[in-house]
Formats: sequence, structure tokens, C-alpha cells
Amino acid sequence: MAWQEQREFIEEAHRSAMHLLDIINDVLDIAKIEAGKMQIECSPVSLQELLDQVETMTRTQIRQKNLSFEVQKPQTHDEIVVYGNYQRLLQVLLNLMGNAIKFTNEGGITVSAEVIKKRIVVQDEELPGLVKVRVADTGIGVSLDKQDKLFQSFSQVDGSLTRQYGGTGLGLAISQKLVEAMGGVVNFYSMGEGLGSTVTFTVPLYQEPVMIAAD
Repeated sequence: MAWQEQREFIEEAHRSAMHLLDIINDVLDIAKIEAGKMQIECSPVSLQELLDQVETMTRTQIRQKNLSFEVQKPQTHDEIVVYGNYQRLLQVLLNLMGNAIKFTNEGGITVSAEVIKKRIVVQDEELPGLVKVRVADTGIGVSLDKQDKLFQSFSQVDGSLTRQYGGTGLGLAISQKLVEAMGGVVNFYSMGEGLGSTVTFTVPLYQEPVMIAAD
């Protein structure tokens, strides 16, 4: 067997193993969430560090599909620090980015963040507001009558998508539960099939940044 062919087999085995690991982790997460065993400790998290890590981890997939990628951040003099769990926020963003990449064949993905000033209480902590994060794509979209299935565990809006795109159908359900456990909410928007999708989630601010006034 030629060296190149051996390498291809090894790479395919590695991809299959990683895919299986992702499925196992999804099933374990949803089981822990539904059993009330998911413990999430929150602390200050740099939004910039989080977005940089997501870009690093998805750059190859985005490039392979020839998609554009843009990050839009609020104009501020200060670093934006949120109150959450770094690994779980990263998991949510990677879930949302993974879906956006999977279901987008042309165009691109935009991640944006907006500061919302509003006093809130999370885990007995009074905090100065929220950051709303948006992951918007130009992908296949979802018809209005099927959007209620999106957050159901092990559910995909169309059985044919399971065969075409793969996956467990757990990504959005897990993301929703994780965000809610950190004091936020998740919402999905699509104008219909072929019209792209936008998922938003909120995460509490740890400290209020000094914003730059718009011109």
C-alpha cells in the first residue's frame, strides 16, 4: 500500500474517531443536563479571547468551504468581560459555528456582539448588563413551520438532513441549556428555506465597558 494511501486511511480513521467522540460527548452532556447533574461555575471571561479561540478552531473548515467570515465587536475603550464559564461558552459558540458552516455552501458567516445595559441578577450576583452574541449565516435556512423542532433533543427539521449533513440534532438543545444555566437565553431566526439563519444568545456582563459614542 502506497504511503499516500496509508495516510488517507489514517486521516479518515481520525476524522471518524473525532466524529464519534463528538457524538458521545453530546449524548453525555444532554444526559447530565436532563438529570440535573450539570454543574457550571461562572467567572470573568474575556469576550475577545473567546472569539479569537473560536476563529482559530473553525478557520480550516471555513477556508475549505470558501466561505467568508467576519467578526463585528462593539466599539469600546475597554475589554468586554462577561460572566460565564469559558469552556461552556466556547462549546456553545463552536456548536453554533459548526451548524453555520455545515449548512452554508456559499456566502459566509458573521459573528457580532452587542452590549445591552440592563441591571440583572445571576447566581446571586448583581451585574450591569448583557452581551448579545449573534451567529448569522447565508445558508439553507429553515422554513417557519419547522423552527419549533430546532431545540428538541435528537431532532432535525428534515430527516433527509440527517443523511446529507450528519450530526445528532443535539447542538442547539445543548447550547440552549448551557446558556440558560449561565443566566442567558437563546433565540433562532430564519425567514425561510434558502434565506440563511441567525442564532443569538445572551451572556451577562461582568463589568460595564466605556462605550465609544457613535458619530
